[in-house]
Amino acid sequence: MDVEGALYPIDYALEDGSGYRQGAAPRAETVFGDDAVADNPADERYKDLIDKTGILPILNKPIPIVAEEQAVPEFGTGVVKI
Repeated sequence: MDVEGALYPIDYALEDGSGYRQGAAPRAETVFGDDAVADNPADERYKDLIDKTGILPILNKPIPIVAEEQAVPEFGTGVVKI
C-alpha cells in the first residue's frame, strides 16, 4: 500500500562558502546520522559539487559530497543522504 508523505528540506551549506546543496528526508530527525550526501555523477545540475564538503546543519559537522550512480535525479532533490 502506498502512503502519501512529505519530504522535509535540509540545506547543507558548502564549506567553501559558495552556496549550498539541498537534500530532503521524510524524517527530518535523521539528519543527525548523516555522514555524507551523494549526487548522481550524470546529473549535470550538481556534478560540480561532487568532491566538495558540505556542513551538516545543527551539528556544524563537515561531510563529503560524493558520487553515487544509484541517486535518482528525478526523485525529490536527487541527493541521497548517507
